[in-house]
Amino acid sequence: MKKRLYISIPITGMEEKSKIKAEQLQKHFEAQGYEVISPFEIGFHLEKLHELCGHKPPTWANYMDWCVWALRSCDIIFFCVGWACSKGCTVEMEEAIKFKKEIRYE
Repeated sequence: MKKRLYISIPITGMEEKSKIKAEQLQKHFEAQGYEVISPFEIGFHLEKLHELCGHKPPTWANYMDWCVWALRSCDIIFFCVGWACSKGCTVEMEEAIKFKKEIRYE
């Protein structure tokens, strides 16, 4: 069974740069045999669901709820450079510790 890895990456204020980096990391880890979950994939599906249901665009809290839920299903959480300065990444770190996930750093 493949291990599942979640990419924790600072996003707010640098969305395009972070998306490109997350895509590169996803390819890298998939080539190593991991099943990878990216917050950008989660966000894409969340946005589509809100649109389909006629809701307003998702809030930061909506994104975080979904990301934390996804993180809990992972074996490994990979924290990118700058995570400690990101509110979202620090929430993900708290959850990773709480649920005793394997933590790796860039």
